[in-house]
Amino acid sequence: MDKPPGELRLMRAIGTDVVAATVTYGDRFDTVCRRTVESVLEEGVFRLLVVDNGSVEASARAMDEFAAEEPRVTILRNGSNEGSASAFRAAMIWASGTDADLVWLLDDDNAVDPGTLAALIDARAAASISPNDNVIVTPRRIPNALHERVASGIPIELVYPRPGAFLGFDILALMWRRLRRRGAMNGDKTRVVEVPYAPYGGLLIPRELLRLRRLPDTRLQLYADDTVWTSGLVRSGHRILLVLDIVIADAEGKWTQAQQGNSLTNSLRSPRRDRLYLSTRNRVFFDHQSLSGVGSRLRYLLNRSTVMLFAMISALRYCERDGLRIFLTAVRDAERGDFSRTVAL
Repeated sequence: MDKPPGELRLMRAIGTDVVAATVTYGDRFDTVCRRTVESVLEEGVFRLLVVDNGSVEASARAMDEFAAEEPRVTILRNGSNEGSASAFRAAMIWASGTDADLVWLLDDDNAVDPGTLAALIDARAAASISPNDNVIVTPRRIPNALHERVASGIPIELVYPRPGAFLGFDILALMWRRLRRRGAMNGDKTRVVEVPYAPYGGLLIPRELLRLRRLPDTRLQLYADDTVWTSGLVRSGHRILLVLDIVIADAEGKWTQAQQGNSLTNSLRSPRRDRLYLSTRNRVFFDHQSLSGVGSRLRYLLNRSTVMLFAMISALRYCERDGLRIFLTAVRDAERGDFSRTVAL
């Protein structure tokens, strides 16, 4: 079978086999995912997996019709929405069984610009110490508050929360950031930056890492599961490089990013109680498991007390007792490592 022009261009340019994977659900195949799949195929990937995480009947049928016309596309079907952790884990297990060198993960609304994959591969090659170096690269995501701060020149140590943060909040880092704001904004604007974790969407990862079964924790279901997973890769000695000049935009802004203005108040007032519970539990779990030593634990208690006080004030102000109850339950479950409370998605 003749190879598509995009695939031939990629083979000539980089000599690297790449498979891609994305996860979709509901009615999103025709609204956002189809465009993502088409744009990724144009990049020259050899195979592409779409995990159908509980799509409605019309979307599932459209996926099957698309795959019937495009032999590089495989559909892996879940009967219901099992969350991003389970779906991306399934995608990684599938990818680990291929002959690819690299695996490209994407959210279903990550339609990419021409040349994105080749640019990521070039960035990875430039940063690798040896051909077998398991460097992971990620593009700048829009929207992403952390990536925006890094791109503005703020030092990395002032962007990503240190051990001792609570729900990503660190009052000491906030004070230090404000003291250094003028200098930080005019700081080093290095275009490739090593980061402690990254989102799934856009991540280009060596298949060898997936064969080692370092995979997402399905207990997390949804929200921060990518943070927990990628931070674990970093703790295992692998590097994640954020390439600021390569951009992938979400066609639909993420819920957790949309809450940034006054994130805790907005979360407490959100009608999506499942999102409130999962996003709180999983982020607190991440922060809590990052603690090591007396200093970080004291810092955690300070930040926890500050956030808890603010949550209670917000709940009283907006009459959100139910939201506060769910929030406190999520915090308690996270700190106990209790994942017995599953949430229907």
